[in-house]
Amino acid sequence: MTTKRKNIIIAAASAAAVLILGAALLYTVSFGGEAAVSDGQSNISLSSQGNTVNVTSTQISYRIDEDNPTVITLNNNASTVSGTGAAVEGNTVTISKGGTYTVSGSLDEGQIYVNAGSDDTVVLVLAGVSITNSTDAAVYAENADALCIVLQENTDNVLQSGAAVEITSDVAVSEDASGAALYSRDDLVISGAGSLTVLGYINNGIHTTNDLVIESGNISVTAVNNGIKGKDSVTISGGTFDILSANDGIKSDDTDDTSHGWITITDGSFTIKSLRDGIQAETTLNISGGEFNIESGDESTTAKAVFGSGWVGGSGWDMSNTSAESTKGIKCGGDMTVTGGSFTVNSYDDSIHSNGTITITDGTFTLSSGDDGIHADVSLDISGGSITITKSYEGLEANQITISGGDISITASDDGINANGGPSGFGGMMRGDQSDSTDSDTEMPNLYITGGSIYMDADGDGLDSNGNIYIEGGTVIVDGPTISANGAIDSGSENGGECIVNGGTVIAVGASGMAEAFSSDSGQCSFMYNTSTFEAGTVITISDSSGNVLFEHTTAKSGSSIVFSCPDLTVGETYTIAVGEDTGEITLESVSTTYGSGGGMMDSGNMHGGGHGGGMGGNGGMGGFPGGGQRQ
Repeated sequence: MTTKRKNIIIAAASAAAVLILGAALLYTVSFGGEAAVSDGQSNISLSSQGNTVNVTSTQISYRIDEDNPTVITLNNNASTVSGTGAAVEGNTVTISKGGTYTVSGSLDEGQIYVNAGSDDTVVLVLAGVSITNSTDAAVYAENADALCIVLQENTDNVLQSGAAVEITSDVAVSEDASGAALYSRDDLVISGAGSLTVLGYINNGIHTTNDLVIESGNISVTAVNNGIKGKDSVTISGGTFDILSANDGIKSDDTDDTSHGWITITDGSFTIKSLRDGIQAETTLNISGGEFNIESGDESTTAKAVFGSGWVGGSGWDMSNTSAESTKGIKCGGDMTVTGGSFTVNSYDDSIHSNGTITITDGTFTLSSGDDGIHADVSLDISGGSITITKSYEGLEANQITISGGDISITASDDGINANGGPSGFGGMMRGDQSDSTDSDTEMPNLYITGGSIYMDADGDGLDSNGNIYIEGGTVIVDGPTISANGAIDSGSENGGECIVNGGTVIAVGASGMAEAFSSDSGQCSFMYNTSTFEAGTVITISDSSGNVLFEHTTAKSGSSIVFSCPDLTVGETYTIAVGEDTGEITLESVSTTYGSGGGMMDSGNMHGGGHGGGMGGNGGMGGFPGGGQRQ
């Protein structure tokens, strides 16, 4: 981000001032004292004399003054100005120099127009304002160093451009008028304890072509285009937001400078209903706090069009019925980091998506997606947090996936967790609308699980990698497929991948036709037990020779294969496995032991034909051994 120094004058209503610094952190400074603080990125020194507070930062400098502001009283064709720097002509109030302006009253077909010096900071204290303009912005800052909007406490303020229309996917957006109901061609800062309603019926709701900083306020936005847009960047550290938009909810999309196009959110309460992406950052996205309730697209409860009409035998996916629009919940063109926050996302496309990497260290997530729950083109790293994916095509997807912590629950109509190689590498396949994805990584896919608690209910593969699967810790429970075209575990052995367990506890239940056991090169013992079909609700209990229960699981659906591993398993020992009323014994004769007859294609709990039985090193050889099967 370009280093900037700004002198911002804000009229203080009492002997204290609220400052927004750098990354929009909040400081309260009492007049008459001195302090030194840090925002974690740069040193900020505060000094005061009388009613003036000087704030110096390596990024932004503010000057807050309690001297008398210019007072603007709005009234149709009768507005008045008390003070300097502003003039009235009809229903247009023009501000021509920096300073603090307190504004109240209403205008129909009016505008506050800011055309100050390039080094001037203009502060508008909105103290009960209503401005409508059917053809242009209600507030338009054409030139200034920065426009600061301060929402006076206990006041309601309304800015409207255009006439009210229904927000639909095909609503018209005008390019002839200014870019938003609240529009600035320079930096825009919004703060205060009041309320602001922005109705952008021509284009965007709130838009600056430079940096946007929002520190506080009760803000409601309705827009036929984007709700809130800071082209260079968006920084939000607080406030309450209610956004309805026909395009993206919150957006930064500068592509001309790689240091721009980013979004940082540290706090706030967000309700976003967008017909495109909920939050979209072109370069990087960082979220460390806040409460988010996001609905994007037509919601995942509607049949998703991006998958087309399905698989056409011999010719691939039918893409004749696909969506060309991006309808993701939270999207980033580069790297995304989430270190906290609460997220409820109902998205037509991916709930959380990055064309680069995603790092999650904490937070609470409830995701319902018409496509992937969380998708990163390059890598996904989860070390903490609580993630519940209630609906998805694939739950977690990236070329490189590392899970070292957290509590994860996944429901998927295809794969639960998928480490893929993109459309051109390691068997990856492009699905539906991937036009904004760079998913073409040809690096060997890897799925690493070293910790955490993971549960998945997957109709396709449970743990799937087009390359390697490595499990070294944590607890993994898979209720996998009921048809044998998929497996509860599926590594990319065809690409030279391996399936290794060196630690943790794993139970993977599913159909037996494509069932895969862990490799004999593993450092921890495991077994695969193929049996006759068991139904949903069956209790599986695994005990040692002394009767100690090692693990118990109640199945979510039918299956005929069980893969199990835990640190207590030992070569040469005998274990009892109870599958409902049926009980059998397994003696581990090697690190990876396969026992029991295979299945075949299984549909609705019915077995068809013979299938894979024992195996060499765990991938299942041809067999169909009856009765006790074959051990290895």
